[in-house]
Amino acid sequence: MSFEKRINYIKKNTKLPSYVPLPSSMIGTGLSSSAMILYAELLNRASLSQKNDMTDEFGNVYVIYPIDQLSKRLNLLLFSTLNDAPFFTLNGAVSA
Repeated sequence: MSFEKRINYIKKNTKLPSYVPLPSSMIGTGLSSSAMILYAELLNRASLSQKNDMTDEFGNVYVIYPIDQLSKRLNLLLFSTLNDAPFFTLNGAVSA
């Protein structure tokens, strides 16, 4: 079998999997990949909040994402409140 036949190239009509947005400006900032993934997931939730008109009296979009659900979604162990944690752990390993 040739190399070309083993690879599934993306075609014009290929349906792409769902994704979360990551602003290109975050790349090269020195943030950990875990922090960038966390930001991207929260940004994704913010876009859903926009679509569902979840705004306060000033027009600011807000996100409701319980830490336990976020932790499970990202396979991260987050602390009970973000104020309690200068770091979070990724698969049990401490990440600065």
